[in-house]
Amino acid sequence: MNIDKTQMQAALKQILLAGIEKNQTLKLYAIFDATNIKDLWFNLDLWNINHASLFQGEEADDLKEVSPFLVELKKDNEATDILLQEYGRSNSLYIVSELSFDALLQRFCNQFKMYTEYGESALLRFYDPAIFRHYIKLIDKERLEVFFNSAFQYYCEGVFPIELEQFQLKDGALYNETIELPGKQDEANDIKIRHDSPVDPLLLFGNRL
Repeated sequence: MNIDKTQMQAALKQILLAGIEKNQTLKLYAIFDATNIKDLWFNLDLWNINHASLFQGEEADDLKEVSPFLVELKKDNEATDILLQEYGRSNSLYIVSELSFDALLQRFCNQFKMYTEYGESALLRFYDPAIFRHYIKLIDKERLEVFFNSAFQYYCEGVFPIELEQFQLKDGALYNETIELPGKQDEANDIKIRHDSPVDPLLLFGNRL
């Protein structure tokens, strides 16, 4: 499939920013996986944008090259455009939330580390699009509400990069849309929306601690 990435990323930015432009109480965040983005930690420091590792304490510095980073994305910041170029590489999750950066960070840090049924500590890679879009459909109502107490909407890439998955909780039920971004060079360039089709359940964890 031939894809015009410039056009696809422009549409992605338009969609992600649309909600926060209409509602000034909302902010746009993303979690980027440094494991798959070269020098992410260095560039985040260089750009001087709001960011922090989901690892805490000494681990935040020791594991910065493989850490997931929460980042606040601003509309008119050049760093936002650069980071949105990572879309389609299975290394980012986008969050629309009214929470402050620090409040959201603490909630995601709490969700990042968990315990298995055997009492072992493990890392839940919920920010990986391949995991998130299935995991969010499998968890029970209580945990689902925990995720959406942190955010108004989640976005991640679909099975194909040209597809953007949107997740939102409405009246206690999970609502999922698949938005087809423009960029296919052999088709009309407009944004298409369809409901998500059933998928096989998949739940993956990171390394045990």
